[in-house]
Amino acid sequence: MRSGDLDRTIILQSIIETVNADGFAVRAPSTVATLPAQVAAYRGTERFTADQLVGEDLATFKIRYREGVTVLNQISFDGRTWDIVGVRPIGRREALEVDTKSRSETANGP
Repeated sequence: MRSGDLDRTIILQSIIETVNADGFAVRAPSTVATLPAQVAAYRGTERFTADQLVGEDLATFKIRYREGVTVLNQISFDGRTWDIVGVRPIGRREALEVDTKSRSETANGP
């Protein structure tokens, strides 16, 4: 993979669970790494579900190989949170293709 292909910056995050002062469990993202990436594929869909307009964007990010990237992580990119739904290695520890989805909901569609 050429460095010039990695023209975007993403933030790889994990979700940590802590207990707040009131004793309730709170889940929050924690930065694992800031990485150069390529947006290899990008597409979106919209549909009505339960009187809501639901938009879902799908993207595949290509990054240098990194141990430990799983569906338990998420990516922050372009001001949005992308849930990882699949990770595929490329070559012999050369790169990873990371499939993601991001949702947005609007109550009482048009």
